[in-house]
Amino acid sequence: WKEIAPCTCVNETSKVEIYCEKMSSYDQIVNTLQNKFSPTDRIIMRIKSSSLQDLPQRSFKELNMNVENIQLNDNNLTELLPSSFMGLPQTKYLSLSDNNIGTVPEKILESLPQISSLDLGRCGIRQLTEHNFKSLPNLHTLMLGGNQITQMDCFSSVLVRDRST
Repeated sequence: WKEIAPCTCVNETSKVEIYCEKMSSYDQIVNTLQNKFSPTDRIIMRIKSSSLQDLPQRSFKELNMNVENIQLNDNNLTELLPSSFMGLPQTKYLSLSDNNIGTVPEKILESLPQISSLDLGRCGIRQLTEHNFKSLPNLHTLMLGGNQITQMDCFSSVLVRDRST
């Protein structure tokens, strides 16, 4: 265990897990974690039950980390900008569950082409279109539980791919 108050870090063999809870702002996260890890460290970052209203004006690039897995759950997120997600080119897992974002964040997903698992559970999503996930060629797992989806375009060819080739 490594304490970088108020966050907790666990250094495993090949990855570093960072857990931050009840943070007052994204600025607090940057001030806590910036330049504390090598860009070669493989990071799993969990930020939960925090107030990240300043995230749209900031960017994950500020952290200078190789984040492979990022979970931003229950953070009162409603507005998300693609510029905030710059600096995450190696991210394979993204969870935005339990935030009221209302729609699939297509523009953000375009900046995260390596995503293979995406959790948008309980995000207030009501509509899915054929374009929502087209920028994610590696998407294997999509979690949408707890949304009140009332419209779903015919887009099975985007989600169900022939993996034999």
